[in-house]
Amino acid sequence: MTRRLLAAAALLFALPLADARLAAATPDDNCTQQSLRVRLPGGFASARLTFSGLLKNGRTRVGEQFTMGDLRELRVVTVWTAADDDAHLQRVDLYAPDGTLLARTRKLHLPVTAGYYEDRYFQAGDTGFPIVALDGAQFGFPTCWDQWFPEVARSYALLGADVIVYPTAIGSEPDHPGFDTEPLWEQVIRANGIANGTFMVVPNRIGTEGPVTFYGSSFVSDPYGRVLVQAPRDEAAVLVADLDLDQRRDWLTLFPLLATRRPDAYGGLTR
Repeated sequence: MTRRLLAAAALLFALPLADARLAAATPDDNCTQQSLRVRLPGGFASARLTFSGLLKNGRTRVGEQFTMGDLRELRVVTVWTAADDDAHLQRVDLYAPDGTLLARTRKLHLPVTAGYYEDRYFQAGDTGFPIVALDGAQFGFPTCWDQWFPEVARSYALLGADVIVYPTAIGSEPDHPGFDTEPLWEQVIRANGIANGTFMVVPNRIGTEGPVTFYGSSFVSDPYGRVLVQAPRDEAAVLVADLDLDQRRDWLTLFPLLATRRPDAYGGLTR
């Protein structure tokens, strides 16, 4: 069986609203997002996140669009926006070529460590785990810190996601400058992919912003945990990976990890 995806998607970053607190967390222009494209029979899906700051006059500057020839273009916009209580939210919006909103996913988990105190600026999301069907492939779009939580990948997998895309901005630990978290970051994402039979698409940044130096290393892994493509730590890159979606079925048939779960025994996980 061949599942086709006839689409090109762009991951953009927009900052539509800001105040003094949010401006302190605004990405600057010294950073570049690495670009990943995943290719399925008949088309591409692109995972790209372009960061842009707030212009002096307060208008929003949005990253460049990315298209693949004559393929249909979808737009995924990562947004910081104000909530009713003046808190701010991070979310990923997926738009069809005609502007129709297809899905909206708010970031569930907020980091609270040096250099990444997002709890000071943002409110945790509450939209659950939306699945987006793109011509036969099922996509999920959580954000950055969500990638460390096995519950997130499992929830998407149980809802049928083939591919989980994590727009990411991660790098050094300012209060532990000698500790390189890049290997752990990669391993936990690949492990979550293995445990759930999903492809993982993870575009990260390079460059320095305040006390944080981002370590790039964007990658795509398959349901067996194999890295299909990976970018350097400190160079701009555009990489293409071919995905065989039948690997999800094959792996979960050989190792039926979802079918042999025991939800009745997991009550402690909700505490």
